[in-house]
Amino acid sequence: MTLENSESLRTDPVETQTVEGAIDRMPRLGLSKLAVFGLVAAFCLGLYESAIVPIALPSMTAGLSTTATALAWAISLNLVGFAIGAYVIGYFADRFGRQVGLRLTFTVVGVGSLLSAVAWDAPSLTVFRFIAGCGMGAVLSLITGYIGEMTPSARRGATIAKISLVSTVVIVIISLAAVPVIAAAPLLSWRILIGLGALSLLLLPFINNRDIVESPRWLVEHSGLERATAIVRKMESRARGVLTPDTTPFVEPERLLKAGTQTPFADLFSSRILVGRLIIITLVLFLFYVGFFGISTYLVLFLQGAGIAPAEALSITAISRVASLAAAVFIIFVIDRIERKLIIAIGTVMIIVGVILVVAGIGSAAAMVGACLLSFGTGSIAPAAYTYVAEIFPTRVRGTGASLADGFGHLGGAAAPFIILPILVAFGPIVAGIAVMIVMALATILISFGVKTNKRSLEEISL
Repeated sequence: MTLENSESLRTDPVETQTVEGAIDRMPRLGLSKLAVFGLVAAFCLGLYESAIVPIALPSMTAGLSTTATALAWAISLNLVGFAIGAYVIGYFADRFGRQVGLRLTFTVVGVGSLLSAVAWDAPSLTVFRFIAGCGMGAVLSLITGYIGEMTPSARRGATIAKISLVSTVVIVIISLAAVPVIAAAPLLSWRILIGLGALSLLLLPFINNRDIVESPRWLVEHSGLERATAIVRKMESRARGVLTPDTTPFVEPERLLKAGTQTPFADLFSSRILVGRLIIITLVLFLFYVGFFGISTYLVLFLQGAGIAPAEALSITAISRVASLAAAVFIIFVIDRIERKLIIAIGTVMIIVGVILVVAGIGSAAAMVGACLLSFGTGSIAPAAYTYVAEIFPTRVRGTGASLADGFGHLGGAAAPFIILPILVAFGPIVAGIAVMIVMALATILISFGVKTNKRSLEEISL
């Protein structure tokens, strides 16, 4: 699997060139191998930080001599940190550059994870998980936004989907490896698992003038055309071995050269179009996370409530996770062929059908199919949503807009235990399933109002 595109993207030299046009005409991602490794590793750690907590929770409660209920605040405030860190770090990425934003998020995630690993009680863990959450809130949106700015328009979706696939496989492997670690050291293993997030600190040296370089698109809007030109020429060399001739100047529209003069927050909220996009995608993500966390976190309880034996419910839940890997592979081949928002809508419909089969109480086979549909649907939505959120905002506010949407959207995950779980306990799986289907249906309706992005340049989308 490579990050290459077809040779049809090559074009003959032109009299003038734009930074955006040069990037979009490259046949592949023009970053170094170290840059790709660093970005994939950071993406993995961003997903890992969220995925490992449920696995480490039993060891965490035993090691700190507390209860899962006492640690609920640590989990919820971690997601609150998402929203706060998303705005703060996203703002810095728009105001001072993508490299500054990435350095901040790598540092905050690393320090928060390291402190979490040495927490001495539930309150200290709550504070440290909040700090880690502040970094996590921006890491995925900044990385996907950065990759989108550095990737040819025809390959944005597939590139992010491949990174998502690699990350999913790595997390599955680590999650499986964590089981014997927890069994061998039930009181201390959570410190090792949580502390792995500190590896993000080792990625800081990758942010330099050779590997994870500054985004040329950001430089164009912040009086850095000369530096952007030099970076693009190096990217062209890596991508296809052919540079835009030295005699071909890079010329940018006046509106882009002056685009970075306002503060990101003021710029974002002074445009009704951008505010509308922010509201729609934030609501879509919030509703999706309510439904996703509501059904995935308590899937075993849903299955048991529908008449499935506890042991079989666990087996169905575990086996269904394989469907997310299948979705991650499948989505690579369709994400740049089908409109991103349509993929998100289809994924939510698959989740709705999956919920129906899970709660219907018509047997184990139907429950298994339903659980697999849930997993496949969420696995399809994730890379499409990551790509879409970063595409719909212009370069000058991409960090702020995407981070705000993802950060506040994650509050849906924090709200899920207080919305779906009480309904499940009080009224059973059918009523709780209906609640999940309602929020997913609302997300499907809202995403239909989103802008189209497939195979369009980022500058065209931002108009």
